[in-house]
Formats: sequence, structure tokens, C-alpha cells
Amino acid sequence: MRNAVALIITLLGALLIVSGIARVWAEAILAKRANEAAKRAAEAGPEELAADTGGGVLGQIADKLETLLRGIQTLPTGERLIVYGIVVLTLGALAAGAVSFNVGASTGT
Repeated sequence: MRNAVALIITLLGALLIVSGIARVWAEAILAKRANEAAKRAAEAGPEELAADTGGGVLGQIADKLETLLRGIQTLPTGERLIVYGIVVLTLGALAAGAVSFNVGASTGT
């Protein structure tokens, strides 16, 4: 039972860390896309902006990816998820017995 709990806690900790990294990565991608879109809007005239629809299947895939990344943005910040993951991994190591703390006291007679 102890090993099962340790395994579950370890998997949850790893999942938190991976999702935190994904969050940081998504923020970077969305910031880059926003900068590129702003640059295109500044360079293009009104006629060119009206004609830019995203282009067929690839445009639809890009729109769905952007929707997914915007959904990820509603999560708490990535750094917080990473910290929570490290804490949970530490608890998993404690539960598995990989790390132990011993407190003892003795008196001399």
C-alpha cells in the first residue's frame, strides 16, 4: 500500500511539473504570435488585413491550436505548478521511504 501511494504521488508530482512547463511554453508561444500579428498589422494596410483569413486547413489547425493554448492560459501560472510538483514529488519520496527523517533524544545516566 505504501508503494502504491508513493507511485501515485510521484506520478501526480511529475504531471504537475510537466503541466507547469507546458504553461510556460504556451505563454512564450502566444507572446511570440501576438508580437508577429502586431508587426503584420502595423506593416499591412486595411485591404491586406481583410484578405488575411488564415488559409484553409492549416488556418483551421492554427486556430484550434491557438484556442487550446488560450485554454491553457486559464490555469495558474506555470511556475506555481512547477513548485507544487516539486513539493508533491518530495512528499512521494517521503512516502516511498527514499528520504527519511529521524529525530531522537537520549539522556546520559
